[in-house]
Amino acid sequence: MVFQGIFHSSVTVWAANRLAKEGDVPELFERLWQWMYSPVQKIYVDLGLLAIAAYGWSILQTGLLPSWLGWGSMAWSGGWLFMFFVAKDNLPLVLFIPPGVIGVTALLM
Repeated sequence: MVFQGIFHSSVTVWAANRLAKEGDVPELFERLWQWMYSPVQKIYVDLGLLAIAAYGWSILQTGLLPSWLGWGSMAWSGGWLFMFFVAKDNLPLVLFIPPGVIGVTALLM
């Protein structure tokens, strides 16, 4: 997500300025945009889902939180990894839901 913020605050601003001044977007912008939203975002989402699965495993190992939370985290990650593999796309939003559920559950315990 930091990379996307940097990309939009620098490269997108550069392309928008050029569009405003000259009426066209630089050719390099399209290639940079595809690079940012294909391999970089895919790596970010895949590693994030693996981290959530590892966190779920650690919940099972420690026993500090309910076991359904550990199994749910691992199932969530595995399901989305499979979906993204089949669809050849990703959705970074799925990374934010399990930490919220884990945090709320930990507060309620």
